[in-house]
Amino acid sequence: MTNPANRWFALKLEDDDLTDYAPARDWLYAVETRLLNSFGPQISRFYNVIPALYADLACFGNAVFSSEEVYSGERRILDRTHALADICFTENALGDVDTVYRRFTVEARNARSMFGERLSRDVQKAAERDPFKKVEFIHCVEPAEGVRPHAFASTYVEVDGRIEGARGGYAEMPYQVPRWAQAS
Repeated sequence: MTNPANRWFALKLEDDDLTDYAPARDWLYAVETRLLNSFGPQISRFYNVIPALYADLACFGNAVFSSEEVYSGERRILDRTHALADICFTENALGDVDTVYRRFTVEARNARSMFGERLSRDVQKAAERDPFKKVEFIHCVEPAEGVRPHAFASTYVEVDGRIEGARGGYAEMPYQVPRWAQAS
């Protein structure tokens, strides 16, 4: 379905006549090529993680995938499939998943790199003395309330310290939750 050797999707315009117009067709093909290249290993781990998504979807009827841009010297896309046991999601009145809570662990050294000084004293000490100690967090993504620059609010919480590590937002939901079927 998403074989890196194939062009597994195609772009087209709503207007079929415009899609058949040579300059528009050439532009669409060039954009498709750039999008397909963005899934490659130079930019993303998409092709490495997508088989786990298909396995979860086939076995459990649900799967959770996230994708977000990361700026660490070079522009990359961080694609990940998440274990269903670590996820809680809900949907809005239209049936769209609009809230995701994800429990995850990282090493204390990576927690410091992610959240800087916004950690409990215990985790800050662990980052120095026991950098490989596992620290548990919850990532909450839900619709932003009120007038905000983002459609979805994002909050990271250190579980044991009950400390907010980071707060931000997303223009679009970073988690995709495909489901085989939905209960009516």
